[in-house]
Amino acid sequence: MDPFDPKDFIECAEIEFEFYEEFFDFPTKSLAKIFHEDDFSFFVKYSSLLELILGQAIFSQLHSPPSTEPLVLSKFLANLDINNHRTGKIKLAYEIGLLNKEEANFSRKFTERRNLLVHSGNLLYFNLRDHVATFDTSEMLRFIKTFKCDEATGDQSGFFGDPINLDLVRPHPKEYIMAGFMGLLCNIRTSCLSLMRDNENHILIHRSFENQRIVGTDPMGSGQ
Repeated sequence: MDPFDPKDFIECAEIEFEFYEEFFDFPTKSLAKIFHEDDFSFFVKYSSLLELILGQAIFSQLHSPPSTEPLVLSKFLANLDINNHRTGKIKLAYEIGLLNKEEANFSRKFTERRNLLVHSGNLLYFNLRDHVATFDTSEMLRFIKTFKCDEATGDQSGFFGDPINLDLVRPHPKEYIMAGFMGLLCNIRTSCLSLMRDNENHILIHRSFENQRIVGTDPMGSGQ
């Protein structure tokens, strides 16, 4: 009997996506459903989501008002390639502490798979399970290492054992990657909150300044 519980797995994914709906203020009602689409759509759509989330997360950390113009910064980030090893969003997120090394590697490999699929017409109907089924033990170990993203959350070890059970991953490679993706999203959100707490005084001062400016009072107390 297969010990993997797909119902429990999807419920966990839905919970994580609900957090993102509130945290990043964009609709994610159907994001968990992407998991049930074909494997091509899985990589393409979740890569797009990851790029959007990273862009907003980086913006939230680098935007230091009032010294930075938000529109300029948002446009700059929108034009950054996600996977450039020197100047991409993943590299920048790693350098400012949003991603650790394992998360950055997962993000890079995930988006590289997306690029491979969209630039290869014969992979339009790519089937991840059939692909992984051909792997020998060394290739399975490489696959597990490539898409490992479990350092802080334990999502993958929670579903696939600690150490990771190869025989459990082989029939569920998409679920294994998805568990890493969920852990990645959770960690980005946690990193954002941690960095926001580190800058809490600055944020509160800025908001106070903005509130006074909006109602037409002088932040220096002159009342003019």
